[in-house]
Amino acid sequence: MKLMNFLKKLIKNNDLKDSKKEIEKIPFEEIENWVKKKEKEIEDKGEESLILIKDKISKIINDLKERINILENINVESKNEEERIKSIVKESLNNYIIYIKDLVKNVDNLEEEKDLERFIVKINNIFSEFNKRSHQSYQKTTLLIGKEMGDTKNIIYDFLKDLEKIFNENKEIIDSSKLLFSIKSNLEKINETDQIIKDLNNKIKSLDEKIINNKEINEKILSDIEKMKSSESYIENLKKKEEIKPKLEDLEKEIFRLKEMIDFKNLGNIFHVDEEKMNIIKDYKKNFQLAFQKDSGKNILNLLDESKLNSKSILNKIDLINKIENEIIENEKMIKEDETENLMSKTKEIRIEIDKLDNEKTNEMKKYEKLKRGREELISPIKQELSKLNVVISVS
Repeated sequence: MKLMNFLKKLIKNNDLKDSKKEIEKIPFEEIENWVKKKEKEIEDKGEESLILIKDKISKIINDLKERINILENINVESKNEEERIKSIVKESLNNYIIYIKDLVKNVDNLEEEKDLERFIVKINNIFSEFNKRSHQSYQKTTLLIGKEMGDTKNIIYDFLKDLEKIFNENKEIIDSSKLLFSIKSNLEKINETDQIIKDLNNKIKSLDEKIINNKEINEKILSDIEKMKSSESYIENLKKKEEIKPKLEDLEKEIFRLKEMIDFKNLGNIFHVDEEKMNIIKDYKKNFQLAFQKDSGKNILNLLDESKLNSKSILNKIDLINKIENEIIENEKMIKEDETENLMSKTKEIRIEIDKLDNEKTNEMKKYEKLKRGREELISPIKQELSKLNVVISVS
């Protein structure tokens, strides 16, 4: 016996019948409560149908138990048929009785289920399995005992017809239940997204506060710098720095003139066999001012003395250079450390921190915008599913 295909077709069908109900308008923020209310309504209606199905199950269990007794008491041997046929029928009957007993046991042991559709699916699976296992035995058994087998078949057929009727009567609430489940699932995703968006908002606000705070600190430091620059002590200090500049320029000029007075070619000819002295000559020739300031001209002066190339004018020039250097050193002692330099270094660090915070905020804003778009994409299927339930989201 083939099971009826109506169960599979109806269970797979997710389209609601056309309804003439009025369109209900609800704000988006009320959808969750509306879904809970509808789920309770469907659960209550489903429970009524489940009670009816369980009554039908009790009846078919009792009826099948009676049919088992009848089938077990059939005397195949009394049939006027050849032994081979009777042997096949007897074996098939015994197998069929076993399958009926298993069917009764499986139906009787159905787990409690509050969802109507899932309960019907479980029943459908039990009877589908029974049909696969018993079909061949049923066909062979009807060779001699068609009436008894037909009566058994009709009991199962009537049960499935009753099940079909209950399913058809409850199809709308089953389809509604599926839609509500989908709506609820998307609402949960939206709630999760909203929480992430809320956390991102808080993080962005925190970053904004840090950026504003750093900017305020930076502005305060810049203001302090401007005040320092306008103070008498700073101006006086700056004046002293300016006064040193001409002396530095004079020093550079006198050192250059000293270089011009030295005959490096002749020195090289004299000391060409002495590597150490040649290195001194090369250093002075390459960067005279740097070499001179390193040793205050002592090395080149020693070479000049040793080579007899020294002169009074060179010594006077060296004395003048040393005098200018000493004046510069004395003047520098009177110059105080520029406090604005430390503050300027601090503002540079703050600007780097502000840039870092700005970049972090930009990245968080990108995440925020992506989540907002994803949230909108979740709302679209909710609207479609609600429309099938004659509900639209009202605009506040």
